[in-house]
Amino acid sequence: MIPKRYPIRAIKSILQFAIIAFLVFAISFLLGSKQVNQDTGLPYTFLELIQSTNLTMLILFCVGFGFIYPFIGYISQKVSIVRPITEEDKEVIKKLFSDTRYQMISDEDNKMVFRTTNQVARFTRLFEDAIEVDYSSNPIIFSGLRRDTYRLSRAIDWQLRRTAEKREMPKDE
Repeated sequence: MIPKRYPIRAIKSILQFAIIAFLVFAISFLLGSKQVNQDTGLPYTFLELIQSTNLTMLILFCVGFGFIYPFIGYISQKVSIVRPITEEDKEVIKKLFSDTRYQMISDEDNKMVFRTTNQVARFTRLFEDAIEVDYSSNPIIFSGLRRDTYRLSRAIDWQLRRTAEKREMPKDE
């Protein structure tokens, strides 16, 4: 099954890998040898880099990896809970996201959407940084960029278990 955001993420990934390849060539050109080939006017090291690179293979690699990356880089993580989610649990989730510099964008149809507040991180992730928390059923489903989604879902799982244990503990009299 292809996720609904796959085409957009694939195009953005292809663009990102093409930009990275261009930057590698540009940096090698700028940091290259100052000796200039009389025929081409290019520095020798950059000329050697271009000649040794199969441009078609580089383009195919960027496009191919761009098509595959959305399947690797984005996940849906499930967190099982023992009871229906409460308003207190939602506040725990909101606080944890807030503590990790995420802000809630929306909370409708039993789904909360969070985005990072760091604009540089948003740019480097090509604005595909939203983490969606679907709490409509058990398990709760977290969807988004792999590393952030996995890290935050594990932290929320631990936090929800801890608050459940606190509720179940008998109070000493």
